[in-house]
Amino acid sequence: MTRGSVSARIQELKTKVMELSPEGAEMSRLTTLRLGGPADLLAEPCNVDGLQTLLRESSRLELPVTLIGRGSDLLVRDGGIRGLVIRLAGRFRGMTVTGQRMTVLAGTSMSAAANEAAAHDLAG
Repeated sequence: MTRGSVSARIQELKTKVMELSPEGAEMSRLTTLRLGGPADLLAEPCNVDGLQTLLRESSRLELPVTLIGRGSDLLVRDGGIRGLVIRLAGRFRGMTVTGQRMTVLAGTSMSAAANEAAAHDLAG
């Protein structure tokens, strides 16, 4: 996919969804290692409905999508990420423990997840 065709699709997506950042969002500010170039477009949906809208419209536009959490241990190349980056951070955090299984949402910090696992004697 060429840079030009991605740009046109991004513009169309921007008309549909309001929670988008300006183009060229610096990924280095969103990773714990502070590395990487810009994303063509970054969105941080407020809720599941917003996420579904982003995914549906991106698919319809054949726009590449990259899903990330809080950016822990994420390496982004200097050239950045083409298409739409959807960041599932604070609004998508939480954990549940059922028996020996723990489910952690993408926006949960690694330290919170580790503490919860330790509190329930979970390992592995």
